[in-house]
Amino acid sequence: MNSYIFKTNLHKASIKVNINSFMIGGLFFVLTMIWSTDADHITPLITSEILLAIPLLFASSLAYIKVAEKEETKAWDTFGWIANTLGNTLVFNIIGLMAAAINGRPAAVMFFFSFMFIMLIYTIINILENKNLIGQRIFKYAFLIIIIILGGLIPAYIITG
Repeated sequence: MNSYIFKTNLHKASIKVNINSFMIGGLFFVLTMIWSTDADHITPLITSEILLAIPLLFASSLAYIKVAEKEETKAWDTFGWIANTLGNTLVFNIIGLMAAAINGRPAAVMFFFSFMFIMLIYTIINILENKNLIGQRIFKYAFLIIIIILGGLIPAYIITG
């Protein structure tokens, strides 16, 4: 069994670059809206997560471009996955934190738990399709959930008092 937790997939890398472009564009739009309106409900944490997500998604795109052009892809693929997962998870945290700030704790809790449950189903299906990847899938799910809890769910409880 290969101990390397990431498997290079050039087609998937190309798709991630495209998705990142849409996400970055959306984040710039949200950031522009925040700065051009009187957005009292936008907390410094929400703004910080937007400002972190943009360079993470950009760096992920650059790393996945390297995956397509390099012979040895392990380091770029790993870096790309980490930056991509952190950047995209921050986007989900931003949505949940905005829900908390605008609609209160119940909306945020519903959002975060729905997201975690849907990602659990996704992980289970991946494991059922290929039981050899159980360690990889559990690691990736745990990484995602930790970021959601630390950067989204706990702060949502804090900002809603």
